[in-house]
Amino acid sequence: MDPRFLTDLGIVLTLGFFGALLVRRLGQSVITGYLLVGAIAGPHALGLIGDTALISHLSELGIIFLMFFLGLEFSVARFRRARNSVLFIGTGELLMNLGAGFFLGWLLGLPAVERMFLAGIMAMSSSGVVAKLLVELRRTATRDAEVLMGIMVFEDFVAVLYLGVLAGAVALGTVAPGPLAEAILRAVAFYGLFLWAGQHVMGWLAGRLVALESEELFTVVAAGGVLLAAAAAAWLGFAAAAGAFLLGMVVADADLESRLRSRLVPFRDVFLVLFFLAFGTLADYTQFVGLAPLVLLAVLLSLVTEVGWTSFLALVSGFGGPTAVRIGSAMVARGEYALIYAAVGLAAGVISNDLYQFTATYVFIMTVLAPVLMTRSRALHAGLRRVVPPFVRFAAGLVSVVMRPIMFADGTQAETAGRWRALLVVAGYATVVAVAFISVEPWQVVTLTAVGAGFSLWLRKLLFRLLHRVRPRLEEAALGGLAATQVTGFVANTFSAVLLAAVAMAAFWHLGQAFTLGVPALLASYLLAASWWVSRQARLSRPTPLPS
Repeated sequence: MDPRFLTDLGIVLTLGFFGALLVRRLGQSVITGYLLVGAIAGPHALGLIGDTALISHLSELGIIFLMFFLGLEFSVARFRRARNSVLFIGTGELLMNLGAGFFLGWLLGLPAVERMFLAGIMAMSSSGVVAKLLVELRRTATRDAEVLMGIMVFEDFVAVLYLGVLAGAVALGTVAPGPLAEAILRAVAFYGLFLWAGQHVMGWLAGRLVALESEELFTVVAAGGVLLAAAAAAWLGFAAAAGAFLLGMVVADADLESRLRSRLVPFRDVFLVLFFLAFGTLADYTQFVGLAPLVLLAVLLSLVTEVGWTSFLALVSGFGGPTAVRIGSAMVARGEYALIYAAVGLAAGVISNDLYQFTATYVFIMTVLAPVLMTRSRALHAGLRRVVPPFVRFAAGLVSVVMRPIMFADGTQAETAGRWRALLVVAGYATVVAVAFISVEPWQVVTLTAVGAGFSLWLRKLLFRLLHRVRPRLEEAALGGLAATQVTGFVANTFSAVLLAAVAMAAFWHLGQAFTLGVPALLASYLLAASWWVSRQARLSRPTPLPS
């Protein structure tokens, strides 16, 4: 073996130890220490690491094992309990982030295909960083951790679809519905077949693995199984970590799970340190001065969408204020998919080298910020409360109270009846919005707008039915002195306005600046006016204040 590689490996692990020890004494996450050490020791700074490529390949094993263990924590049953919040927050978060990236590309005057790549780079959070933060903060068994990891699975699913869209854009020079439809069918088939096969085979396999008396043989076959699951996902064009996560989800035997933890945790810990150290080596400070304005703008825009918008989505889905801000702060991290998109775009010659270098710096900064913001989520929540007008806080709290029994349904027949139909309608709406966004023919745009509006009204009707089922709970809750009918009408109208605005933006964004900026401005004006009105009605009713 080349002694240079052993030297590099020894240097990064030793420096990683001291970096993590230092930042821990400063009250920071060890992730920050690993990233900074990687940046300092990397080829763009001190140059202490000679072969970053080999270390990067080894570091990918850290994410694979980490996601496998998160899959053990996040069982299929827990995913089902959190699915409403996951779909609601995940869909809203992705749409806003994709829109923010596309908007920034439009401001910069980038071509349509390059805008699509920038949107993907800015949209996808890092499941590896989020998972590591949950483990480090010892929050893997909480409800917000269930939702966070569910969103990560959902984002991995969408990220694969988006990669198919970008591949089609590279091949055709534009974005077409065909590659999108193909990517969706392939991803649905993979996830569905994996979970189905795992649930039917794992029971039989678990008994034989537990029966193995040799710890050596058990470790070998367990590690091999995790890597093969990851390889299967990678061969089919998905994230390797997604396969490992799904394998962890289908392990249902308690004895097998305990033994897996005791034998494979050392693999996870060592390779995960390498992942963050290798990640840090991507930061090229020689490019920072020229890219600083773009990086600063993108970071600020992403902080607004995550800490502001995603936290708001978590709040109105039923979480308390500090927990909602913690969810939004964790989603700040960017990682593997941003780098994959940038590499694909550069190799195909459809994005510039500046955009590629921007990606590395942007991802590095966002990943450093995530643990800092998450560990200070309570202080951040207190700061946001001072900025947001009281009538907006009241309206958001009202929606949170109303949506909580829907998002955190206990699984009774009354509350889960028709859920598959609702999911199909949501999927239909999302598909129409996605296809409308990439359509340019006038007849297609008009048709899809009409269909999208129909889906929006259908979803409004379904929401009313859900609200009717939980009305007894609402009448017992503190609604600020308002009648249940007033509150349900306000909630349904608010969601309808957002859904219709998303359809309009997707279908007609290419008409020009006035329309692109006008629709969000009209939506914001409506939401502010509706919030003020419901707050005024509550004051006239002499309400009991809602809990913050």
